[in-house]
Amino acid sequence: MTSIRAYPRFFVSLESIQGGKVQFPPDIAHQIVRVLRLKPGDRVSALPNDGRLLVVALERASNGEASGVIEEDHWPATELPYRVTVLQSLISREKAELAIQGCAQAGAMRIVFVPTERSVVRWDQRKGAERLRRWQAIAREQAELSFRARYPSVEYMGDIGTALENADGRRLLLHEGESIERLGRLSLTEDLTLIIGPEGGFGEAETARIVALGAEAVSVGPRVLRTESAALYVLGAVEGMMMEARR
Repeated sequence: MTSIRAYPRFFVSLESIQGGKVQFPPDIAHQIVRVLRLKPGDRVSALPNDGRLLVVALERASNGEASGVIEEDHWPATELPYRVTVLQSLISREKAELAIQGCAQAGAMRIVFVPTERSVVRWDQRKGAERLRRWQAIAREQAELSFRARYPSVEYMGDIGTALENADGRRLLLHEGESIERLGRLSLTEDLTLIIGPEGGFGEAETARIVALGAEAVSVGPRVLRTESAALYVLGAVEGMMMEARR
């Protein structure tokens, strides 16, 4: 029996699922027909971004169209036990895309970019919508490749205070410091927001503001992490801590 992990995976909208069948949109149909060269009878996985994985037997795969009938309905246990948001300081496009890839692979459900005092780039309002579309596509593709059943949203907010007001659950500010609480000593049993600084970290005044808004400053250890890889590193640790707390 073929494992469901062997089938190509595609996120689809709920509207594309009707009457036990899936009608794939043109961009995915192109991948199925032209890139993967699949044929009627072949199977793919459709992911409606609600935690389900639907095994679909293709009925049509030609002339730029692809559709099929749902044969199996699974709920793969590939998501983190609790919802995790990453507040990522605004960084260069290349580094931002690396951060998005890591967050999507490691289980984040929401990625919010925010400007900070030491951010070396500024948000371009003229190109903002197009950039978010590209970043959202990257998050979706990485979630597909990582066998996730949900993909994270990617957003931009112009003020870190507003972002914190809209943050999920417990807020943890990743910060350097010998005297602050170590992340590994916490018990993580609820939704989280991880706050990640820019190159050079947060300044003292900005750190004080973030803490005053309800965040806890925590250390991830003696090493200094790069801003674009910090979320991937910490999400891996957080997953283990969440699973341990649920035992």
